[in-house]
Amino acid sequence: MNYKGDEPGSCRFSVGQIAGKTITAANLKQLLNDKKTETIRGFKSKSGKRFDACLVLKEDENKKLSVQFDFDHVEPKTVKDVVCPKCGGKIQVAPFGFVCENNRRDDPESCRFMVGKVASVKIKESVLKELLTKKKTEVISGFVSKTGMKFDAPLKLTEDGDIAFDFPEKPKPIETNVLCPKCGRPLKKTQWKYECECGFNVWHTVAKVELSEEILTELFTTGKTKKKVTGFTSKAGNVFDTCLKFENDQISFDFDNPGEEEVQSKADDAPDETTMNNTTMDEMGIPEEFLAGLDMAAEGAQADDVSEAALAAAHELFGE
Repeated sequence: MNYKGDEPGSCRFSVGQIAGKTITAANLKQLLNDKKTETIRGFKSKSGKRFDACLVLKEDENKKLSVQFDFDHVEPKTVKDVVCPKCGGKIQVAPFGFVCENNRRDDPESCRFMVGKVASVKIKESVLKELLTKKKTEVISGFVSKTGMKFDAPLKLTEDGDIAFDFPEKPKPIETNVLCPKCGRPLKKTQWKYECECGFNVWHTVAKVELSEEILTELFTTGKTKKKVTGFTSKAGNVFDTCLKFENDQISFDFDNPGEEEVQSKADDAPDETTMNNTTMDEMGIPEEFLAGLDMAAEGAQADDVSEAALAAAHELFGE
């Protein structure tokens, strides 16, 4: 009651919003009684970044009170309803992701459970809770392998409490008719590659196009494809066609090879002159009325003598 807004000499103590966070009556009561508060979450910095902190009430040499942040006693935020799969401790929220409360950076004997990004995908709290409660997740999209290939997969929790990909069981290798270019033995088609017992292997899918046995045989025999392979997709999503080449045990694009063009000639469907000469008028489907009209003209008859039926037939065949 000693605060007077229009009297500079009155008590100036007031607390409202601090860093975008409204201080509750319970927070204020704790601050005045204990000179500090428990962890308050949701402050916002000038740059818009949210942070957690305690508040402390400090008095300077002039007995002037001020409210300040205390970051040394902030209680880490924990993930509710789950525990560490390795030691049973609480899971805390960390700047990089999540970590067990019993993890000590400088103690290799402490619990080592922590998770941030997995193959370039940052694990969300909802995904972590699903993993720790159900021991596996639904399929997660956007993982990136060490070679840069994107893939989708579920995650699972191993018996040791580690996180791993839950890939389906690999299919058994399939015998093929493609001969190894190094040793001549038949290659086997595995989940991702064509492989040989001698160690030779190549990817069976290139830029989203699965290469057939015929294409591989041509590549290994001649070193290139004569015709362009269609339907390749670039990283930018553009579809293109090109020939392939096989050099140094690697399959690559051969953009310098124009490839053989497949030209379909319309003349292929047209009968040749001999066929035309040997084809009867009846086989060509010309009506008898029209043939009768032609016979009359051949005998010197006038055009008016051509029957109306013959003219109608001519119009039907050849148009106006």
